[in-house]
Amino acid sequence: CRGTPSGIYGYYIYKKIKIPFYVESFEPHADYMYESGVWGKFSLKFIMENYWENKQKIYAEKLFTVSHGYKDYLITNGCDSNKLDVIPCCVDLDKFKFNEDNRILYRNILKINDEITGIYVGKFGGLYYNEEAYKIFKSAFDYFKYKFKLIILSPSNKSDIKTQLINYGINHQDFIVNSVPHDEVPLYLSASDFAFSLYKPSPSKKYLSPIKNGEYWANGLPIIMTKGIGDDDKIIDYNDCGATFDLKNNELIKSLMKIEVIINSGSRIKTSQKIKEIALKYRDFSISKNIYNKVYGTIHS
Repeated sequence: CRGTPSGIYGYYIYKKIKIPFYVESFEPHADYMYESGVWGKFSLKFIMENYWENKQKIYAEKLFTVSHGYKDYLITNGCDSNKLDVIPCCVDLDKFKFNEDNRILYRNILKINDEITGIYVGKFGGLYYNEEAYKIFKSAFDYFKYKFKLIILSPSNKSDIKTQLINYGINHQDFIVNSVPHDEVPLYLSASDFAFSLYKPSPSKKYLSPIKNGEYWANGLPIIMTKGIGDDDKIIDYNDCGATFDLKNNELIKSLMKIEVIINSGSRIKTSQKIKEIALKYRDFSISKNIYNKVYGTIHS
């Protein structure tokens, strides 16, 4: 079963005919939805999702969490360590790799000259910052003295996004807002210099594994990200492959300074080569293949 919602079906099949079931991408989904304000604490959805997650903890043969943090949490709270492994949200590194030709082409298409360019791929609201995101973008424009371009690729309403950016005093010529097929995302990543990862922090978010971070790293982009998100904030801080910040502690400018240092430390090609090693270590599909071979190989033998 992929994800705790599909794990519900695995649990009921197990109860009926005793076929062992595994749950991959096992996360505290109910807590995500509650802490993000999508579900109420006493809503039927939250109560039932919590109930089924607890059943999966007890009856699943194997649980594959997306972060080491959540695996450790489960063990601390009585879950059998033998049934736990970690499979983060992996990405196709070749598909998302940096391409210098595409960078030149798309910076011309998007009318980007020598401006430092930040990209945000994601939604607004729910699990993600909404109003705060626009304040963060405005801070980036202010910090880079408007020698800055912003790319936003989002399924959210484009007109609403543009209106918000303009309301924050950002010139319409300095941003690109679009919604593109997934296959085209690497073209825009290659045109960029760093990426925003703007999850709204909350206690359960330290168990996430943002798929977009893997795509950013695969393209060699340093990431500026909110603290307390999955294993990734520790990975970023330890490997100097970006910067993390806490809005409440006014750390954003310090993080933008660090991003600028990374960008100026070498060419885009050189930076991408260094950061792609992070993707290879933490987001390559070889991680999941090794776990599958270990688990399913044991069963087969």
